[in-house]
Amino acid sequence: AGEFSPQVAVDDFGVVVGATLTGSFGSYNPAASNADIGIGLARYDLEGQLLWRRRLGDQSLESSQALSDLLITDDGTILVLGSTLNQDPDLGLNGQIPAGSGDQVADVDAFITAFTSEGDRLWSHQFGSQADDQPLAFDLVSLLKNDDFVDTLAVVGYQDPLDVSMNEQAWIELVELPEDMQSIDSTYLPPA
Repeated sequence: AGEFSPQVAVDDFGVVVGATLTGSFGSYNPAASNADIGIGLARYDLEGQLLWRRRLGDQSLESSQALSDLLITDDGTILVLGSTLNQDPDLGLNGQIPAGSGDQVADVDAFITAFTSEGDRLWSHQFGSQADDQPLAFDLVSLLKNDDFVDTLAVVGYQDPLDVSMNEQAWIELVELPEDMQSIDSTYLPPA
């Protein structure tokens, strides 16, 4: 299996390592084939002992997922930022509805997936536009909303236009993170 785009996130309990990879990520994280592209995550304790491994992505040669960024929140939630491509533009990652119009041959969208510190997936949120949306990075910020500060992920990326004569355009996605981490609210700020 090949690995690229490695990311590392650290908290008081250990480290999470992630990378885009081809093929399986251990015997209990199978892939559709050695050509299947997905995301591998591994959690280690402070002594370097492996706690768990996960492979994020659909088990299909029709789709692929790539890692862009990784972080751990104060409550231990692990957040993964990546891109997902599906050859069927009507299908999204983990049952999500793709953000494109469905009239393309394929669509690249950004996504965020949250895991517990034990490696259980909490949720996935796919977002983007009718163009191909490539996420680059995200960070946790506290934004004022209704006289209260709300933990918000500020996600930045760029849009590959469908018309090759046009230039790439930057975008920002703001994703509110509730205290219970069970659901999210998202606001897309399109390219200007």
